[in-house]
Amino acid sequence: MDFIKTGKALVVFSFFLFPSLNSPALQSSEPVDSQTKLMKSLIQSDTTGYLMLSSCARSLVSNAVKSGRFSEARKIVFDAFVKNALTISKDDFFSEETQRTRVLSDVFRLIELCEAVKDEAWEHQDAISWILSSEQKLSIFINLISQNDDFVEAIDIIEKIIKYDAKECDQFSNLIFALSVVWDQKRPFTHSQVSTVSKLPVSKDIINRYEYFKLIFKKRRSKFYYKHLTATDLVYVVDTPMPVSELNWVYKNISGSLSKWGQKYSSIKYDYARLNIGQYTWAAYKGRYTLANILKQGGICVDQAYYATMTARAYGIPAMYFSGDGRNAGHAWFSYKKNRNSWAMDIGRYKSDNYTVGDGIHPQTNKRITDRDMELLYTRSNRQQSYKIAMLYVEIAKILSLERMRNKAESFCLRAIKLFPLKLEAWVFMETRYTYDKRWEQLFTLLQQKESAFRKFPDIVANTIRYQFRVLHLTGKHDEADLLLRRAKLKVRGGRDDLQRSIHLEHVNSLIFDKKYLKARKYMEKVLRSQKNEMMKLLNFLQKYLYVTAKSGQTSEAVEFIVPYINSLMSNVDSKSGKKSLRKCIVKAYQNNNDVKAAAQIKKKYSI
Repeated sequence: MDFIKTGKALVVFSFFLFPSLNSPALQSSEPVDSQTKLMKSLIQSDTTGYLMLSSCARSLVSNAVKSGRFSEARKIVFDAFVKNALTISKDDFFSEETQRTRVLSDVFRLIELCEAVKDEAWEHQDAISWILSSEQKLSIFINLISQNDDFVEAIDIIEKIIKYDAKECDQFSNLIFALSVVWDQKRPFTHSQVSTVSKLPVSKDIINRYEYFKLIFKKRRSKFYYKHLTATDLVYVVDTPMPVSELNWVYKNISGSLSKWGQKYSSIKYDYARLNIGQYTWAAYKGRYTLANILKQGGICVDQAYYATMTARAYGIPAMYFSGDGRNAGHAWFSYKKNRNSWAMDIGRYKSDNYTVGDGIHPQTNKRITDRDMELLYTRSNRQQSYKIAMLYVEIAKILSLERMRNKAESFCLRAIKLFPLKLEAWVFMETRYTYDKRWEQLFTLLQQKESAFRKFPDIVANTIRYQFRVLHLTGKHDEADLLLRRAKLKVRGGRDDLQRSIHLEHVNSLIFDKKYLKARKYMEKVLRSQKNEMMKLLNFLQKYLYVTAKSGQTSEAVEFIVPYINSLMSNVDSKSGKKSLRKCIVKAYQNNNDVKAAAQIKKKYSI
């Protein structure tokens, strides 16, 4: 065994010991058994060097994919993982213990993914082998792919690209990974204000998309050097729900510098004629919804934001489309990565209507993401080494919890929080544990600490306050809960009236739960009066008010309040669609009160 203890010799030995997936040695069970036995002893050995452990662990996955023996490989890796994880004593990403645990964590997760799809993993063994060909590729892919991704489809995309571009695929692995986790699902269109007949047909066309982005990075036509973009950055580049021909049009016809890309938004002439007639959808008479047509004919805010976002992505600039509700109407703007460390978040976001938050669709998960969420994701501290160690600690906690090593799992999450307080997943893990065990006092203390850690991120502060409120109510501390909400308005900073309304709704829901309907109605009326200046942004709150009063039989009181209230709002609302939406609330109030005649008169008068 002295020979095996020599790190350099072990690395050489590994090439003999672990042939590739396509080797004839793996066609029978005996070589697989002998290799698995040797790999097990090396992986679980205290004396195996880090490089050798990495090679052995990755080879074990290869053997498991070929033979289908995932459970056996999973147990080998898990036992070694637990043994290594519990020896980590320092917050040092480059320590021997930390590196060993990180590799085993990545391998364990890949085995779990392959085991879940079994036959599909075997059929895509070339792609899995390519991912396993280097520790860096494995780490990037495993940390990029999420539970929302279609693993089989992502692997299929990788396999198609590496077979197509065997010579250069290694140079563009980050691009390939980004394409695989974005295009593994059908791409939703960026916004809904385009007629069906005007939309261009979109196919996956993955090879041509890969070729396009590879070309702009190779020829340095992109606005970022490829080496300066992570796989996560590229997720916000390759999400282009339009034909590749549109990308080629941008490449041939559009130019500009990175620092001035925000001007692309205002370069689209605003179509006031459409606004004046209330034509908010790109209609068939305007032709196909192409970037060329938008540039030529102009458009409204959704078209400006779409054009700026897609031309940015076509030049390798991470960008996002956002829309939100303002005092008068909805609006759309865009954000883009302006340098290696930060994003320009508010291009085209007018201040006059107080658009408190913007909603977008995350390119990878297809789920809602706000522009404020993006600020947290891309805060500069996320690039720190401590963030990467905290990520590993959370992953360790998740794996340890699978074997009910709960105390150890919690200790790693608490270490993650101490090391990097903005690691949101660590807080969520602890909240889940405390809630499951009904450790209410510990949970409440944790939530107070979380509120303090994320004080610069009002969305998280508001969510945390709502969680605290529920805990206090659940434990019978109703007076403390009410006091918490009264103080919450001061804690939610940045003029976030939307978050303040969400906190008010939490209180309303608790009153309804306690069957205090009269108090709930009066409380909502007080909120509506205090936020009267927010006009159209109150629409959802008004609809909730109508629902509560209808369910509790307070319909005549609702009519008495809502008719003069909405009429007073109307004088300050310029948008025709906004006025129509508000009048619908009046109609609903009359209908709830069984006043069919009054409802019909409003509908007829205003063509509702």
